[in-house]
Amino acid sequence: VAMMGSAAAADSDTFATEAADGGNDPFSCFGCDSSGSEADEQSAAAADSSSENDKSSSTPAGIVIGCDDDRGGRRLVQAANARRANASIHHHVPATSSGFEVFSCCDSDDYKSTGQVGVRATRPYAAGEEILRERPCMRICTAHAARSSEEAESKFESALRDGFDSLSSVTAAAVMDLSSYNEQEFDGDTDNAARTPQGIFKTNSYKLGDEVGYGGLFLTVARMNHSCRPNAAHHWRPDLHMMVVHAARDIGVGEEICTCYGPGECRDTEARRSFLRERYSFECECDMCTEGNDAGGDDRMAAIGAFHDTIPLYIHSKPDEAIRRVDRCLELLTEQGIGHPKGPYVAPILHYGYQICLAGLHDEVRASSYLARELVSIQCSQGPGSYKAIDLQRLLHEME
Repeated sequence: VAMMGSAAAADSDTFATEAADGGNDPFSCFGCDSSGSEADEQSAAAADSSSENDKSSSTPAGIVIGCDDDRGGRRLVQAANARRANASIHHHVPATSSGFEVFSCCDSDDYKSTGQVGVRATRPYAAGEEILRERPCMRICTAHAARSSEEAESKFESALRDGFDSLSSVTAAAVMDLSSYNEQEFDGDTDNAARTPQGIFKTNSYKLGDEVGYGGLFLTVARMNHSCRPNAAHHWRPDLHMMVVHAARDIGVGEEICTCYGPGECRDTEARRSFLRERYSFECECDMCTEGNDAGGDDRMAAIGAFHDTIPLYIHSKPDEAIRRVDRCLELLTEQGIGHPKGPYVAPILHYGYQICLAGLHDEVRASSYLARELVSIQCSQGPGSYKAIDLQRLLHEME
């Protein structure tokens, strides 16, 4: 079952990128303005003015300094310098909102979180409601052509150093405030000396959807802790160049907002903990892992995984059995606490239902009902304007 997702428009105060002259600039995550024309015109005018002043104040009559080409070159250099100076005032900082806050997990009496800080709701969120959207403060190529793994790692670290060095001091400080699980112990020490940009990026970065070989670092999303039974889902929106986070179920005031770090497959408690221990160096103590199989949770996860693997095999040969497994799988997801109709985890199972009814049972009415439910899941976990939501809307329209 796909383990990630995100639906509605966020208020401007949830944007994590701030700038002195336009925090909503969609190109600010690359450290530059969306257009350099205004800066070019201003710097060109300044170059013309300074050139005229230089000639009138310090150049003897009849002496010409430079030519038109020289002046053009100086204007281009000054325009480039103006763009760099303008880019430097763009800062990425953790998002602020009236709907959530960053808090110290160590100060919480019921501390179960895996990080030093977390994000909690300061107002209720309904299932499917957008919590925030955030631009990456760093966007780094993680896959490089190389003759060896050592060379590939060296190229990655070089790209990461270049990306970190290009950050403003404000953004760099915010990055260094993030956790690095392989470089520090959570003993209350806030000293950043042991942390490196490389360790922080590897700990906190997210794959940017289908953009193979690229990872992004998000200052607010990175502060959201993990749960195997998350109440929020994150999804990279390439059309927005942003990560969006939606409530996977209803969230109450004071409740910590958690996403899922993985694994993507349905595994039992020990397998999930092993994955998280190896990848992120922490022992998961979320509600699902604490329950284990006391209430049959591990058995349900095993059954969900088995249904997910076998349903495609029966679409044409045994469609009646396949659709029975779809409905049973949806019931198990609900029993396990991860099957909210507006959450992300029901979408792939519902799509199986659509395929079975259309190709196996030849029942378009029933197929459209599964597709409509899948659309609700996608709109509420990725957004109504996401590519997947638009595709599903088109399919439903064609079936009318």
